[in-house]
Amino acid sequence: MNKIGIIVLAAGASSRMGSPKQLLKWGETTLLAHVISVAKNTKATEVFVVLGANEDLIKKSIAVDANILSHNDWEQGLGSSIAFGVKKLQKLDFDGILIMLADQPLVTDVYLNRLLKNFIKGDKKIIASRFSGSVGVPAIFSAEYYDELQKLNNDYGAKHLIKSHFEDVCTLQADHLVIDIDTIDAYKEIYKQQFGTSH
Repeated sequence: MNKIGIIVLAAGASSRMGSPKQLLKWGETTLLAHVISVAKNTKATEVFVVLGANEDLIKKSIAVDANILSHNDWEQGLGSSIAFGVKKLQKLDFDGILIMLADQPLVTDVYLNRLLKNFIKGDKKIIASRFSGSVGVPAIFSAEYYDELQKLNNDYGAKHLIKSHFEDVCTLQADHLVIDIDTIDAYKEIYKQQFGTSH
């Protein structure tokens, strides 16, 4: 059986939101706690969460059991958080690493398990999501890409790596699932669509 770890990226400061995005209400829980629960409901082996900005505050709010990875250099951007997380997980001999974001609450465990199933088939070494005419995370990378993932920085994230190895990529359609929450207005709109009420 393939050993696959999930990294939930949640280190950003959410400066445009005015408060930690990770702690925004999502139903009966928070955005981050919801995404962690979704990850833990999959067939992956283990779930890790990369925290940075507001780490102490966020840790107190996470009511689910998760492995916390503290990224001191989170200000260097999303790519550096990926590099940091992969470096930590590489020591644990995972066959693949699934990378996802804390602000994609519409992503389901059913969809993540589809990514896992396609990865385990072994035809391609990268299984990525296709949305809004682009490709990106959630995505699974096999061990042979760990070194390249560790070289990512604020200039280049996972999308760049996916595009540069497209011959080794299988993509799954995720237009209805991969919707980033980058502004309060976007959050309010998605929340209302999902729960039928304002937050």
